[in-house]
Amino acid sequence: MTDVIIVGAGPAGASLAIALGRRGFEVELYDQATFPRDKPCGEGLLPAGVGVLRALELTDAVAGRPLTGVRYHLTGGSVRSGFGTGDGALAPHGLGQKRIHLDATLWAAAARTRGVRATSGARADGLLHERGRVTGVVVDGQPCRARLVVAADGSSSKLRRKLGLEHVARPRRVGIRAHFRRARDMRPLSDIEIFLCRGYELYVTPLPNDEILVAALAHEDAARGDLRGGFERWVAREPLLRHWLEGAIQTSELMGRAPLVSSSRGPEPPGLILLGDAAASVDPVTAGGLSLALLGADVLAQHACALLTGSVLARRRFERARDQAVRVHRWLGAGVLALAGRPRLAELARRGFSAYPGAMQPFVALAGGA
Repeated sequence: MTDVIIVGAGPAGASLAIALGRRGFEVELYDQATFPRDKPCGEGLLPAGVGVLRALELTDAVAGRPLTGVRYHLTGGSVRSGFGTGDGALAPHGLGQKRIHLDATLWAAAARTRGVRATSGARADGLLHERGRVTGVVVDGQPCRARLVVAADGSSSKLRRKLGLEHVARPRRVGIRAHFRRARDMRPLSDIEIFLCRGYELYVTPLPNDEILVAALAHEDAARGDLRGGFERWVAREPLLRHWLEGAIQTSELMGRAPLVSSSRGPEPPGLILLGDAAASVDPVTAGGLSLALLGADVLAQHACALLTGSVLARRRFERARDQAVRVHRWLGAGVLALAGRPRLAELARRGFSAYPGAMQPFVALAGGA
């Protein structure tokens, strides 16, 4: 019996395996994919997430384009704030990096970490239950036991679904994205750029090598079953975004994800912990998904010793710490989406933030992890 089995080697699962292995735990890490693999994602890491990479000594390996803040574009203009966290525990900036590179880097680091046995192309078929608790995972038909099982298998978590804990927010939100390499003579971008429109949002992340990610986010009914067509129409409506894409070459196929927001409908059974998007995925409009995955893994690693004892109190402490940041992003996301759906209110907010630029900074810093 190993100490911890982790199912899912995305940012949450892989970074947890690295942190636990360095703390002396025996870890088995499984993922049904092989790396490198691509996934639809906003690809922006906020300062808190970069801080976790820095603690793992992986910032140089992940690299990426420094992100200095967030700019929101509304009908009457735009408002912008830098991250400016002023918190020594956080990185001074965010990072834009393609998901395919981030996942491959974290997987490679986990695979070479002492105490970690990383296996790709391995399918977790179900959970082992003994005496009222989860005691392991069935991987490719074989039982694998551990003192603690962590399900970090994403927003469509198979293990969460098997336990009957799946909860999808209504109305469903959907998203689609593509990458573009911009002309070299175009001014480089350094902020996450978010266009708030009625019924949908456009999201732009600067990336290395003159690339940008462009994503469209919308309620399911706004897409009307044609999210690809919606993507093209919505991008064409934004003069500034069209300007940024002048002379650009599309470097990836459109890739979508649905639903964007999901969570667990109840507590996990003893012996099992949901982590990252498997526990709760937040709306990408806050740009917080990747950072929350890394932060959740960091919190779990810090609580691991107490959790392995089976202490109910230790579990409650961890769950409070895990869920706190998610609640913040859900609150911020709800506020942003409320503005997107109310143009008059959005214009009042824009004018207020434009008149008092410092008023927006605390919200951006909070999203960044301060």
